[in-house]
Amino acid sequence: MSQTNFQKLDGVHLSFAFVVRASPLACCVKHASGDARTVKNILFAMQEMLPLDVYKLAEKLADEIWNIVIKWDALAKDTVGKQIIRSADSIGANIAEGDGRGSYQDNRRFIKIARGSLHETKHWLRRDYTRQLLTSTQVETLKPIID
Repeated sequence: MSQTNFQKLDGVHLSFAFVVRASPLACCVKHASGDARTVKNILFAMQEMLPLDVYKLAEKLADEIWNIVIKWDALAKDTVGKQIIRSADSIGANIAEGDGRGSYQDNRRFIKIARGSLHETKHWLRRDYTRQLLTSTQVETLKPIID
């Protein structure tokens, strides 16, 4: 779409001037009226937004870590638990943001940030295992996702 066609769409003023490529999320923005149906459509579109295998792995890793940490005691959750959840969530968030930026340079920069978050997540996994917060079974579940 050109800049002039995208300034106002279906009565909704948009805060950006151009779209590099069409995405399901961009298609849903024009219908954003705030009702529950629209929110559901936007969430569904976000699931389809990045068919990248690496993005899907990042989401799987973050969800697995969440499911592990949620069962820890309060001290572990409040310290290393929050840290590992943030770092794991950051992997996929940076892949998504880089993909949505529209330029090769921006995408490359965010992929590097995502790689840094992956290394941070590995650090926290090592700490959690050393502190006996992770079982061998949990490690075996996470290892194929990370490798």
